[in-house]
Amino acid sequence: AGYVWDFPAERSPSWPIRQGMRRIGLDPAPVPGTAASGLVPLVGAFRAAGFERVSTTVIDVGESYADFADFWDAQTPSFSPTTAIIAALAPADRARLVDAVRAIVPTRPDGRVAYSARANGIQALVPD
Repeated sequence: AGYVWDFPAERSPSWPIRQGMRRIGLDPAPVPGTAASGLVPLVGAFRAAGFERVSTTVIDVGESYADFADFWDAQTPSFSPTTAIIAALAPADRARLVDAVRAIVPTRPDGRVAYSARANGIQALVPD
C-alpha cells in the first residue's frame, strides 16, 4: 500500500505556490513523476508489477497554518527546487509572487491559512 500527492490535478500541498508562479508568468516544471501519480497510472504500475486485487482511494487532507508566514515557511524549504526558483527571482518579482500566492490561499478571519490537498492511495496483494 502507499500514497502519492495528486500532482496531475495540482492538489499537492504546494499547489498555491505553483498557481501563484503561473499568475506572475512563471512556468514551474512538473514535479518528477507527475504523470505516474494519478490513479490510473498507479493501478497500471501495480498490476504490471504482478500485484493482485489492486484498489485505490482518494485521501483529502486539510492543510492548516497559523498565518501566511507560517504557510510560506513550510512551503519553501531550502531543499526544494521551487524554493531555488523563488530565490533566483528579482526582489520585485518575488514580492509579486508573494502577493499572488497570498491572494490565492484561503485565509480565515483570524489569519489562519487553511486549504485542502489530495493524495492518491493504492493497495494491493502479493499473489500466493
